[in-house]
Amino acid sequence: MRRRAAFTVVLGLACIAGLAPSHAHDDTVVRTAPAAVTETAVASVLDDLPSPRRPTARRGLYGDPYQPYEVHYANHFHDPYDSIELARLEGDPFADMATIMVAAAMSTGADDPDLRMTPPPDRRALLVGSHTEGVHMSPAGLLGLGMALAWEGFDVDMIPYGEPVTPEALADADLVVALPVHDYPSPGYDDSAYDEAWTSTELDALESYVLDGGLLVLTNTDRRLKYLNLAYDGNEDWPDVNELAERFGVHYHAGLLASTTATVTGNHPLTQGVTSIRMIESNGHRFTVEEGEPLAVVGSSLAVAIVPHGAGEVLVLADLGILGAAEEPPANRHFWSNLGEYAR
Repeated sequence: MRRRAAFTVVLGLACIAGLAPSHAHDDTVVRTAPAAVTETAVASVLDDLPSPRRPTARRGLYGDPYQPYEVHYANHFHDPYDSIELARLEGDPFADMATIMVAAAMSTGADDPDLRMTPPPDRRALLVGSHTEGVHMSPAGLLGLGMALAWEGFDVDMIPYGEPVTPEALADADLVVALPVHDYPSPGYDDSAYDEAWTSTELDALESYVLDGGLLVLTNTDRRLKYLNLAYDGNEDWPDVNELAERFGVHYHAGLLASTTATVTGNHPLTQGVTSIRMIESNGHRFTVEEGEPLAVVGSSLAVAIVPHGAGEVLVLADLGILGAAEEPPANRHFWSNLGEYAR
């Protein structure tokens, strides 16, 4: 079973996921505490490391000046083919990263004592990245969404790239997010090396999950996303989501939504208190549904919809970017919280 070093790196960042100012729950909970922490703590912790393990001597461990709540290790976050075995060879830098973030979290109270922890989890959310090779589009890249769900009482779990979806993995999930199919086996979109796609067994498992009462989120992306919500090269695998979507009467089309904002329609619990939803311009694919309720539109085109299927429902998103954020606080934070409340 393949698991990549990127997930190990994220563990260092996750140490402070449960800390946030209690007065800022509605809008700034996701990253206010980490940003405040690093202003005063991370730099001093870096300086306090034993000299052989300081950033200048330890092969590229550094604080990110653009995302000041992050600690990076050279470019290893971007290695798409790392394994746990290779990650273990870099155990000291990863231990240093965890040390920095834990120390920063522990000293945060001195700078901002109005803190509270996330509630004990009583629900489970599952982010499925089985066929999502791009690291920043994998479950590891959706840190903000994960923290928002944690505030709603979810234990956020994942299926990483390369691990198949099984009925056992889905069995006790209250919310499942199916991330887009994406691979890059070779230049020129030559899929002779391999081509990621849902298997029939996985499709059956996901459909059965919804039929039995589960809530599934469908996502798509026209391009590879990096650094949260920046769109890069094209994703030739975007039509592959239709193998799953058509199980629920949903079809994604080639046309793109040329807007950064979708307008909320109706009065569904998922959009309660939300008037618009942020998107990545020209990254979301138009889709149609055989039945269901529109939740947000771009002009006359659906951007978000909820579709009934058996005893469950499918939340259809035109753009994976709706679940990411390139701004602080995240523009869709309220929508994410509504999703957590609705899945309960």
